[in-house]
Amino acid sequence: MSELTEVVLPEAPASENDIQCLACGSDRHRIVDHIDGDDLSWAYRRDTGVAIGVRYALDYDLHRCDQCRGQWFEPVRAGDGGFYDSLQSTHEYYLADRSEYALARAFIEPGWRVLEVGAGSGAFGSSLSEVAYTGLELSEAAAADGQARGLEMSTEPVERFVANREGQFDVACAFQVIEHVERPAEVLAAMARSVRPGGLVIVSVPDDGSYLGQQVNNVLNMPPHHVTRWRASSIRAAGLRVGLRPLQVQNLPLEPQNTRSYAHTRVVSLVRRLTGRPHHTLDPSLAQPPMRQLIGLSARVLMGVGGLRGERPAGHTLFAVMEKPF
Repeated sequence: MSELTEVVLPEAPASENDIQCLACGSDRHRIVDHIDGDDLSWAYRRDTGVAIGVRYALDYDLHRCDQCRGQWFEPVRAGDGGFYDSLQSTHEYYLADRSEYALARAFIEPGWRVLEVGAGSGAFGSSLSEVAYTGLELSEAAAADGQARGLEMSTEPVERFVANREGQFDVACAFQVIEHVERPAEVLAAMARSVRPGGLVIVSVPDDGSYLGQQVNNVLNMPPHHVTRWRASSIRAAGLRVGLRPLQVQNLPLEPQNTRSYAHTRVVSLVRRLTGRPHHTLDPSLAQPPMRQLIGLSARVLMGVGGLRGERPAGHTLFAVMEKPF
């Protein structure tokens, strides 16, 4: 089990009037849920084997923007390199393929200069041909893996990397990245600066408007792993905020490997309705045996008896293509 032991002095809480939506910048928002820090620490240990330590085991409020419907956790506290190294030691974290890779490739033309933010070990870059690819990845180990594949990689943050490279790329991509960062609008703004007029910014994010937004006890959709939650309306608003024109925002269908998670969420939602439980992002009572065993068994039955047969439910990914105006 990994342990993060850094001691951090508590920060003064932000005034409600100082808090702005991390997607669109609006100051019109409300608190819709609360997470207890001790419960969060317990859940991370149970589900990932990672002890998040005092830096992250905080009480969080989940805010929802009245304007764009985006959500984020306060205090805003994204995981650092130590957190992700610990998570990587217990999980296969960097995926070799994502469904959005093929969609993105359809927009990229031969000879284009491609920038990927949060490139991991370069799986997307390795899938491209006849382009000039650069991957940005803060993890030195993952960046080294990308270099070993023959890819051009950098460990600089995108804001710093782009400072003297504005307009040098035709497309900038970030797959399942901006939900992890404390200032997503700044990352999108840097990506926008990196591309030429008429260039594209392509991003994918978890879709909080799908079944993912109804999940309970999914610690990887909580701080310090995810600090923001996105819908189609909030990703459009974030793009417009930094001067991008949304061309396409779509939900991707449920992928086979996520069928069990989807079925589990349906069962939990049914249990909540039958018992009159309100929805909470973190609910330890639903994670205790025998409730957890009952939910797991019911989800397997739902899948086994064909309860999902013929369905094509919305998956948990939003895919967005935005253009930098001429």
